[in-house]
Amino acid sequence: MTMAKKNASKQEYVGSEWIEDAKREAAIEKALKIEKWVKVYIVAYPPDKYGVENEIVLHKYDLPREMWLKYDWVITWRRSKCQCQHPRMNVTTVLCFYDKKSGLEIGYNSLMSKLVFAKANITKWTNKMERYIAQNASDMFFDPKDDPLAMKMKATIASYKGKVVEIEEEIKAKLAENAKNEVKTP
Repeated sequence: MTMAKKNASKQEYVGSEWIEDAKREAAIEKALKIEKWVKVYIVAYPPDKYGVENEIVLHKYDLPREMWLKYDWVITWRRSKCQCQHPRMNVTTVLCFYDKKSGLEIGYNSLMSKLVFAKANITKWTNKMERYIAQNASDMFFDPKDDPLAMKMKATIASYKGKVVEIEEEIKAKLAENAKNEVKTP
């Protein structure tokens, strides 16, 4: 087998594993009933003054993610119109992805993405362990309780379950904090 064929098979395997991971994560998001929304802000900054304290919000949208993807041209048009109205300012678009139901941010390294990732990994490792046990079921000396690889997989699953509990507690605390802040603001 040539080196190119070996690399191609590895790439196919990595690609198929990535697709399986994406499917698992999508199923977990569906089970958690995550409603993906996006807040779109068109902001302007005075020349040479960048930063949150200097930004001026010219327009904002609160849309479902699918609608944002479909009608992105409207936001681009609005940003262009704002740039024409404020030619000396730097006009840009700021996006904030969040879950409509909980109000928590969705994105890389957010609490919701960590929860989805941990639950998807529990499913992934549970399936791997079940396949491993099924493959070795015909071996009369195989005992899943004493097998070092099976024990390692169980430990991995237990660690991800612990992470899920921690993240769910963090989410509850964050939701309680958000509810407390909403009560304070009139």
